[in-house]
Amino acid sequence: WSPVRVAGDAARVWGREYAFGDGPLLSELTTRGRQVLAAPMRLVTVANGRHQVWRDADLRWTDRTDERADGRVTAEADGAALTCDVACEFDGMMRFDMEVTPADGAALEEVVLEIPLREENAKYLHLADASWGGSVSTALPEDGTEHHFMPFVWLGDEWRGVQWFAESDGGWRPSDPDRAITIGTRDGVTTLRLHMVEEA
Repeated sequence: WSPVRVAGDAARVWGREYAFGDGPLLSELTTRGRQVLAAPMRLVTVANGRHQVWRDADLRWTDRTDERADGRVTAEADGAALTCDVACEFDGMMRFDMEVTPADGAALEEVVLEIPLREENAKYLHLADASWGGSVSTALPEDGTEHHFMPFVWLGDEWRGVQWFAESDGGWRPSDPDRAITIGTRDGVTTLRLHMVEEA
């Protein structure tokens, strides 16, 4: 392994580089020399009936060792504030602890994380629930797929992939539990959507 390196809004580890750009989440994810994101990751948030547009995102690295870099991202919207603690470890694992705070007691009605990948880098799907019999490994269906919560989701091709994971769905409120995770492709972009909150 090589040490974690940070510069500006980017973190680099062996074989991969992550950049934040202007938003609160990753705008670029380069692995094996190729950018696999089709667009920046997006946190879709609705507070008091209004879609929040995150602006003034600011990343500050707070600590770095050879094994790990820690940072904090803050961003503002008209009806909410976002804080995201970021950790990038030497093997490429990134952890995001996000907190969305509505302004003035406004109702938080929707929080959906979108990870848009280039279609050619999202040919295969693996879902797992950490049990012996609870995994799915398949070519991604042309018309996409939807699933109840699974703690591990991987999308990739023969050489590259992106895995999302969470320790549980505690606090999740999808409108349909059988559609907590949806994946669809349109115009060359395959988007993984994680429907964390869809009820106030």
